[in-house]
Amino acid sequence: MGFVRVSKSLLLNINKVDKVAMDLNMRMLAYLKNGEIIQINRSYKKQFNQVLTAYTERKESQ
Repeated sequence: MGFVRVSKSLLLNINKVDKVAMDLNMRMLAYLKNGEIIQINRSYKKQFNQVLTAYTERKESQ
């Protein structure tokens, strides 16, 4: 459950995400703990949200 596809050529380790935000053009951006910013492709946005929600709920229940 640690990795999620965010574009055709990129897998993202969900454990390394610091925060998620929308930019002015309503693109979803993932801010990583190392300072990198990753744009979430809109076709993968729903899947990313599902994985992030499950990860957050799982982390809070521990």
